[in-house]
Amino acid sequence: MKNRYSLFILFISSLYILFTQFYHLGSLPIVQWDESRLAVNAMEMNASGNCIVTTFEKVPDLYNTKPPLMIWLQVLSIKCFGAGEWAIRFPSAMAGLSTILLVGFFVFKINANIISACFAMLILTTCDGFINLHGSITGDYDALLAFFLVFSIYYCHTYLLSAKKKYLYLFTLFVALAVFTKSAAALIFFPVYFSLFFYETKFKNYGKLSITLLIALIPFLLFCILRESAVPGYLKAVWHNDFGGRFVNGRDGHEGEWYYYIQHLFSFRFSWFIWLLPFGIAWGIYRRIREINFMSIVVLVYLFIISIAKTKLEWYDIPL
Repeated sequence: MKNRYSLFILFISSLYILFTQFYHLGSLPIVQWDESRLAVNAMEMNASGNCIVTTFEKVPDLYNTKPPLMIWLQVLSIKCFGAGEWAIRFPSAMAGLSTILLVGFFVFKINANIISACFAMLILTTCDGFINLHGSITGDYDALLAFFLVFSIYYCHTYLLSAKKKYLYLFTLFVALAVFTKSAAALIFFPVYFSLFFYETKFKNYGKLSITLLIALIPFLLFCILRESAVPGYLKAVWHNDFGGRFVNGRDGHEGEWYYYIQHLFSFRFSWFIWLLPFGIAWGIYRRIREINFMSIVVLVYLFIISIAKTKLEWYDIPL
């Protein structure tokens, strides 16, 4: 009877998550700035067939200089569903749905409790900002980035527990995909990985981790070389747009106090649910619960990094 009740809760939760993620996905007009830029990139790539050089108004785009993985997925979606808001947003929506399901799976794997897994998925589903603008209901990079980062953390955790090479390979794959989604934004997570390896093995596996992360950079570096050879000036534009100065200088007026994201989490993202988090972290430290301590490191290190960065935008905390 208990299993039937748990499965019923899982079924209802899954329906709600699907409804929330996909209901009216294509009804909102394309949003100005980031989403509209990606939409133009995808439409023009679909028309031209040039899968290396993204264009804007049929000119090589040196403003949006992110790697083209998201654009490729949007082009594939356009070919499947036709041009429109739904097609532009479908990759983000699938990434958002997959992230929610992975969170549930991760919780279930830890405690074998379906209700806890449903609760975790519903918290993420109902928080402000995940299934929202610049999240998983618009055609932006951040839901896909979060998806790959969460998977990389999952396989990092699994590898450190098991020491099996196949999990190290999967960890490398998802780090590479995260970097190929949003370049510098994924690199911010590298100190998180080093912190996790230090927590589990001290300095024992730092060499292996360093090699792993260097390998994960190869697809991005090869693409940069290929794109530069096709359109000279791309590397300079990448450095200016994505790397040069965003961390130490506020860009385009996007600045805030050091507690910007902390305040954001408490006042906007999770409302009263967030008040459970400090107690959960304290409980994990007190009881030495490995998984809670592991995820606490992820949250605290990433939160620290984005908090000391000068450029602050509300969607930078989506991976949290």
